[in-house]
Amino acid sequence: MKYKQLQTNMSARHLPLMLSLLLLLCSCHESGHDPGKELYEQQLQQKGILAHRIDSLFSSAFTDPLGVERGLEELYLHRGVSAGTLSSDPFFYSQVTYVRKALSFSLRAHSLQALLASEHFDHFQTMLRQGSAGSASEEYPATDPTVLLQIRSALEGELRQFLEKGAPSYALRDQQKEEQLRTFIQERAIGRIDQELASYKSFTGREAELEGKVWHQEAYKRGEDPGYSLRVPYTVEKLFEGKITFGRDHQLQLDSLQLPTSYYSFTYGYQRGEIFKSFEGRGRGIDNSIFAVLNGPMEPTGQRYYFGERYLTLILPLKPSTDYPKSSRYTIAITLEYDQAKYKDSPRQLIPRYEYGLDDTGQEGPLDPYLFYSIYDERQHWGTILVRNYAPNYVWAGPVSFRPAP
Repeated sequence: MKYKQLQTNMSARHLPLMLSLLLLLCSCHESGHDPGKELYEQQLQQKGILAHRIDSLFSSAFTDPLGVERGLEELYLHRGVSAGTLSSDPFFYSQVTYVRKALSFSLRAHSLQALLASEHFDHFQTMLRQGSAGSASEEYPATDPTVLLQIRSALEGELRQFLEKGAPSYALRDQQKEEQLRTFIQERAIGRIDQELASYKSFTGREAELEGKVWHQEAYKRGEDPGYSLRVPYTVEKLFEGKITFGRDHQLQLDSLQLPTSYYSFTYGYQRGEIFKSFEGRGRGIDNSIFAVLNGPMEPTGQRYYFGERYLTLILPLKPSTDYPKSSRYTIAITLEYDQAKYKDSPRQLIPRYEYGLDDTGQEGPLDPYLFYSIYDERQHWGTILVRNYAPNYVWAGPVSFRPAP
């Protein structure tokens, strides 16, 4: 009884309000006014504004990366439709990701421009120089073109990773933005690196002299050891059967390569030398030499060469390896600072220039060749080492030299 009375009192109390709402709804219906539709159209308009804002940020990322960083922060601080939409809506999520990728590439391109304006990477030097008795060895940063090749490789790898694995995972892709990213990297980063490398005449510019020709590596025979000596004489025995074909646009096809170890170029326990030891352990040849072959560690594609007024550099990507856990896939660059007089001789020979000085017997003669190994991957440049011709007589330490095919 009391419940019915209370219900009657509440109905009587709210009757004017209910009548007002009923009249409002009737008038909306009669006038065509739909609050739900109005709210939907308002949200649609806000999303259009948000999409336009994100497009503007994407375009500005290539020229004003710092301004776009602030713009992204403001986008997430906004309390309107963007607050939840940026993470929950597949379209806006992918669009913001394109902005972030453009921002990342733009910052790297600007950093590259600053680096090239302040430094030149046109000469090879060893990362480690042995100190005199009782003094520590001195470390030096790489100052050669392989530093720029590493940056180039990293940019290409990041772009490839995004276009082949990142973008395809989005519910909604934007092919136009992907093409803009590709064009920006090619023109403002990779193209800038190629332009800088082309200016290093000691490193490149003479490839036409080798283009279309086949060369072979020379095989050396160890001479008689007159006693305990760390520099054993070597004489040319023959040419290896494996071909080295120099193609157009720096393309190289190399069947095999015999190299001396760099083990004795490092001080004992030198940590940065571990990756060089990993490379050397992947292809063993006669007398503990490194013998890299296509069915071994070398990739059959992606090999390149550069030939300039001072250097011949062979770029050899290696197959993935678990030997060195910090880098599963890396590239080694073999560089000869070649003897220009012997290159001009007939028949031509590409052989490193040698440092001259007193040997173990006090006689003046050739000591260490100007032969460099550089190792890098998409993450970092691991260093450049001058390979010393200073090793026990049971280790192959012969020259690395080439002659044209007969």
